[in-house]
Amino acid sequence: MVQSGRALPLRQLRGKAEDAAGGEMINAELCFRGGQAVYVVTVLSTAGKVVYVTLNANNGQIIGTR
Repeated sequence: MVQSGRALPLRQLRGKAEDAAGGEMINAELCFRGGQAVYVVTVLSTAGKVVYVTLNANNGQIIGTR
């Protein structure tokens, strides 16, 4: 999807996910939810909690965190 231009490269979105969760990325997956491509990025926060940040893979917008 990245090579065809249908998704942004993860390296462009990594910092956004890390900033949103206040930590460091430890894993990421490109998948489909609700018919759209999303990155689900797993971040280990500085407080030691695991945070999942979901980003729209097309435009980099943060969809949610949990």
